[in-house]
Amino acid sequence: MQWEHKVRQVSYWLFYQPSGGSPFPVAEPIRGLDMSDLIHRPAPPLRVVVADDHPRVLESVRRVLGPDFQVVAAVDDGLELVEAVRGLAPDLILLDVEMPQMDGIRAAREVRSLGSAVRIIFLTVHVEEDYVDAARKCGDGYVLKSRMASELLPAIEDALNGKFFVSHRFR
Repeated sequence: MQWEHKVRQVSYWLFYQPSGGSPFPVAEPIRGLDMSDLIHRPAPPLRVVVADDHPRVLESVRRVLGPDFQVVAAVDDGLELVEAVRGLAPDLILLDVEMPQMDGIRAAREVRSLGSAVRIIFLTVHVEEDYVDAARKCGDGYVLKSRMASELLPAIEDALNGKFFVSHRFR
């Protein structure tokens, strides 16, 4: 994957291009920039906080994300997640639904109540529609852990484009 800055009609756009995929815009144009300020260079990786109480899942997430994402924190409960978001201002949160101290749905609601525009994707084993419905109200995606290897990156792409992603199991 690579990040690329491009200019379109005197507007500045940020594009993201997954490995082997087509580039897509991930930010609105910024008008009124001096063209001399625009330098073609890779953008920094997306800053990610991962919240899951299973260390093996955390390792799997890191492998799937690869070098194009910077995991700035890995926490194992919802309370720690809220504190991490306050202090780190990540671009993306990947979190489990079921965690100690505070579950993922409640933690996501708390993050939203802070006014954060961070993208939130749930990684879970829960296949019940009630969980998907709850996730739609406070998140940007719902990925089953069993499908993480094939669906996490498309879920991130959709979330960055303002679309709610749901695992194929629910389609």
